[in-house]
Amino acid sequence: MRLAIVFDNTDFLIDCIEDIPSDSLETLCFSLARMNETERLAPFMARLRPETRARVERILAERD
Repeated sequence: MRLAIVFDNTDFLIDCIEDIPSDSLETLCFSLARMNETERLAPFMARLRPETRARVERILAERD
């Protein structure tokens, strides 16, 4: 079964990613990576705070 991710409110998603606890952010990134869906984060990466973007990039790099 594939998880369909639909975001119609980008600002809300950005706020959620910014505020998510580290362990939950890791779970989100790992889940997207397992499903080969990490590209879905790409449109939002540029809008994240630098420290959050670095966290996401580190998590994804560790996954590879």
